Amino acid sequence: QAVCIEKNGMEKGKELGHYAMAVRSLDAASKLKASSPSRLAQMKTLLAKAQKDHSNAKKENETIYHMVEEKTAADPEGKAMVKSEALPDALVAVGSDRFGSLVPDSVR
Repeated sequence: QAVCIEKNGMEKGKELGHYAMAVRSLDAASKLKASSPSRLAQMKTLLAKAQKDHSNAKKENETIYHMVEEKTAADPEGKAMVKSEALPDALVAVGSDRFGSLVPDSVR
């Protein structure tokens, strides 16, 4: 069975899991006390869209891909945003031991 990768780069089963999580989260958020009626209307609109998208993706999966729906979405993978470089040795960076003269000879 070939792994289906959608145009957004996600396996079909994971996509269904993300939709399911979005529907659950939006449903819970819409039941909370909203700060304004417009916020509640916005939540309900987003919930309806997420339910429709989840339904469409589920139908498409059942018709074409037959992938198992993942019930929970995995945490996103961490990616390195910058390239790390090794730090130079302190004596090389500074050039000399600046505090060497402060340490008594008996300790050296």
